[in-house]
Amino acid sequence: MINNDEMHKLLESDKTEKKTFLSSLFQFFSEIKKIEEPDFSQQLRDSYMAFEVKEGFTERFVTKAEDGDYQGVVLENDPDKLKEEVLYLYIVTLDGQIWFAPQFQKGVKLTHGGLARKALAVEDGKTPAVLAAGTVLKTQEKKENLKEQKNLFFNLASGHFEPEVIGYTSVLEVLAETLADDYSLFIQVGYAHTHYKSMDYRYCEPVILQNVMENKTLKLNLLQYIHAHDSEHPGVRVASKIFSSMNVAGKEYEEEPVPLSEKELQTLFNDHELADLIRDKLQFCPDEVQEYYKQQSSASSLSFSG
Repeated sequence: MINNDEMHKLLESDKTEKKTFLSSLFQFFSEIKKIEEPDFSQQLRDSYMAFEVKEGFTERFVTKAEDGDYQGVVLENDPDKLKEEVLYLYIVTLDGQIWFAPQFQKGVKLTHGGLARKALAVEDGKTPAVLAAGTVLKTQEKKENLKEQKNLFFNLASGHFEPEVIGYTSVLEVLAETLADDYSLFIQVGYAHTHYKSMDYRYCEPVILQNVMENKTLKLNLLQYIHAHDSEHPGVRVASKIFSSMNVAGKEYEEEPVPLSEKELQTLFNDHELADLIRDKLQFCPDEVQEYYKQQSSASSLSFSG
């Protein structure tokens, strides 16, 4: 299982200038507030880094040939319909849909660019950006109790988009909502900024989808909290910082978390609405929040004992 800390280690940033990180972050949240009834799931996806098609795959003669290869190809968006031991391409669209196509059709190797255009019915040759792209392999095995266990192995092998490891976030969140209980999910990991060329079981790690869902739920709850309160509300700044620290797939994500002051930590602990949101999901929060809660809980216990 890849936890929050391990994901942070995978994301070795280039240490570029931090410039106006906080102002960009709060601008994002101010945009959310302008929407009366936002779709928070889409707002969350909008905060994620998207991957554009690479140069060399944009010429019209290239896209036209790729689109021709997809003539007669049936796309799937349900993992249950994938054939076992057959390698498929996949993409995750900006609106959170996952689409699959066989890597080969009648001996012709299909492309992620063609898949993105066909999935979104793009006819002008312009390839839309995606949240993730790669290949997936489905296998099935019988356990000792004779129950069939289905496995899905994902990687980020896409020469057209070359997504970074943060692309897994959108893949996992989509599948966490749709996969049946008889599936086990694995993702290929190794090192940061890796463009995986092929599926390699040696680097595939299991993922606990329940943790994925809880992490996403906390992010959505924080967005709802921010939207529900005035920007001057003390808890909004705290919630924004927590959100930015755990939103590793975010466009504005910084590997070094934005620190919370002692006053902000006190605000978090004293704001019962905000505290209730994170109390049972502390493992997804920044270390300083977890440590502060431990200290406060310990102090409360000692006070009660006295």
